[in-house]
Amino acid sequence: MSRSKRLAAAVLLMLLLTAMRDPFRPPPDRCMAAALTQWRYRGMVVAGEAATGIVREPQGRWRRVRAGDTLPGGWRIDEVGKEAMRITLAQGCEPQRWHWQREGVQDATKSDGDAVPYQHAGKRKSARAGHADGG
Repeated sequence: MSRSKRLAAAVLLMLLLTAMRDPFRPPPDRCMAAALTQWRYRGMVVAGEAATGIVREPQGRWRRVRAGDTLPGGWRIDEVGKEAMRITLAQGCEPQRWHWQREGVQDATKSDGDAVPYQHAGKRKSARAGHADGG
């Protein structure tokens, strides 16, 4: 076997043994920065002196979190506030800091017990089959 063939075989063997990454696949996102915009902060609950934040993960699961907790991707929760929650991403990640604004509003009528019940209108008697409003 010639020297160039042995060198090529050695290089190929080295690449196979080191499990070279697929060059067409993007590198893994260890910081999970792309998922930052998919989380939702719904607010906080205060129990004693500790504030507990309520967040929804991208998969739709709800999670209770407190300052000092760690989320996937190495995100550390710095502050849980009434209007926002602030986090710090893992070392070497960009952006280094992130915050989520509280989403949703409290309906004052529901908390007072004066909510109007949902009423289904049903079909109108004059509705004909094939029309959008009935039949």
